[in-house]
Amino acid sequence: MDSLRTMMNMKKDDSMTTTTAVFMVAATTTTITALAAASWILVWYQNNKTNGYKKSIQERQEQKNLLRDLPGLVPWYRSGFWLEFAALIWHGGLPPLIQARRRALPRDFTFTFHWTKCLVQRQDKPHVMLTHPQDIAYIFSQQRKLALPLAMPGTIHLLHGAQNMQELSGAAHSFYRKIFSSLLSPRALTSFLPYIEQAMDQLWKSAEQETTAQQQQASSTTMIVLRESIRRAQFFLMAQILYGIDVQQEPELAAQLQRNFELEDAAVVDFSPRSKTFQNGLQASKETRQILWDRFLQTLQTVQKEHSNKNNNNNKTPNEVGNAFYAIAEALVESGQDKDESVLNGIQDNLILLLEASHGTTMNVTTAIMYYLNHSDTDGVAAMQRLRQEFRDFPAHPTLSDFKEKLPFADAVINETLRLCPIVGMIILFLDQGKRLELPRRQYLWSETTTTKSTTTSTNSKITTAGASSSSFDSDKNKKTTLTLTGPLHLVLASSHWYRDASLYDNPNQFRPERWLDGTMSELAKTAYCPFGGGVHICLGMHLAKLVMKVNLYCFCKDEHRRVIYDAQKVGVRLHVFPEWQVTDGLPCQVVGRNNNENNEKQQTT
Repeated sequence: MDSLRTMMNMKKDDSMTTTTAVFMVAATTTTITALAAASWILVWYQNNKTNGYKKSIQERQEQKNLLRDLPGLVPWYRSGFWLEFAALIWHGGLPPLIQARRRALPRDFTFTFHWTKCLVQRQDKPHVMLTHPQDIAYIFSQQRKLALPLAMPGTIHLLHGAQNMQELSGAAHSFYRKIFSSLLSPRALTSFLPYIEQAMDQLWKSAEQETTAQQQQASSTTMIVLRESIRRAQFFLMAQILYGIDVQQEPELAAQLQRNFELEDAAVVDFSPRSKTFQNGLQASKETRQILWDRFLQTLQTVQKEHSNKNNNNNKTPNEVGNAFYAIAEALVESGQDKDESVLNGIQDNLILLLEASHGTTMNVTTAIMYYLNHSDTDGVAAMQRLRQEFRDFPAHPTLSDFKEKLPFADAVINETLRLCPIVGMIILFLDQGKRLELPRRQYLWSETTTTKSTTTSTNSKITTAGASSSSFDSDKNKKTTLTLTGPLHLVLASSHWYRDASLYDNPNQFRPERWLDGTMSELAKTAYCPFGGGVHICLGMHLAKLVMKVNLYCFCKDEHRRVIYDAQKVGVRLHVFPEWQVTDGLPCQVVGRNNNENNEKQQTT
């Protein structure tokens, strides 16, 4: 009997323990749910407190009207942000998601988009995505007339300042663009060329030396991360030719700028202004802006003194070699705006953009170029052989015009890499209140069985389709109609989803630089290709970036034995956010050349 009582007490204790555990789990779950609900209610309250409840309801109604009346929209696309975000994850990235929408809809039809709301300041304004190359090209052609600024995240506004060129339009944008374009003049680029060649030569020699040092150690399988090596070399190069900062003479300043730039680079893709990453980047940006501004003011004072003496105007000291600050200061003085406080504030906001515009693209694209050219497949081998042959026929002491005019295959390699690994796959423009964009619809129109006119009932954003029909779909290319877009409205121009589309590019996932030279590419494919953007906001540093990439290829091919060795089974190209496509893990590799091969042969002989 005693043993039976003992067993019953043990079962009772086990039952109580299980009940207690279940109760604790339930209590914990309830507490977490309550806290989450309270947080959501607080956020909802703050948003409605800021915007006003009535305004919020009105904006939701405008979105519904826009979704309802947009031509070509099918019901399952009338989803909200979270459903669209789930679709984004399901498809594995933005380009595949856009391709899926294009397959479901007529190819050139416009559709609404929710996901891009997190990328802009004016999150309460509707977004319309345009995907057809002709539509995008037409909007680029109207960008100056309609004064369409780029729509950027609010964090970019904080990092770069209120007058950065990315967010300006009209006369203000044209003025700053003209001033900063002076650093891309033939005179300036010619002065940069010796420094670029020296830096790229040193990049590959250092990579070889680092590989050799690792091979001599016990673990010969250690790899260098090529993208980081390129990042360091190009950062110090740009700091020198743009800002006149020599890493040899001012190592501490150069190291500080590099740390600040890396912090800011991380903050650019962090859209939460309260996060630690963004706050660190914001503080680094302020420090960098002050450093650059102090140095620029010194250069500006020097240029002002030279221009103040009219007798010496024809005998001015020539531009300092490798210092873009001088070219900018000279253009500013010649404009007569060098003492205007508001203009000087705008100059300060844009100084840091020089480094971003010329550094980020070249770092990622050069890494991808090395991945494709050194791949073990036949395409990479053939492209490398043809590229080396082009450089064998290149002048021994090339000039700026040589790099621009005598390297067609190098240009094709860069274009093909940007097609497969674009940095930015779309841009967003803002159509302001009251402005109208008449968008011609050239093909794939609705049939004319019953002609109607659909307009939204909203008093703000409006989409009107003249000559459209609510009946069946027709693909008569001779019919024409007009899609009228009325602001305020975000225009999401998506282009990179075409870059891997078989209808425009033969074998789209294959690395074939010759496609840019053999004359087989269609005009639509050429129109779709815009890796540097387009219109008045086309990338300011495009020509400098391409020059640096071509000089880099030239320096790499100087050594006929130089190659980049990596494990093609482990390294590939993957979808990312920014850049949109990139080589995984920064391309861990070994860089070997003539010197490495000679050392290996000596070690084997010994």
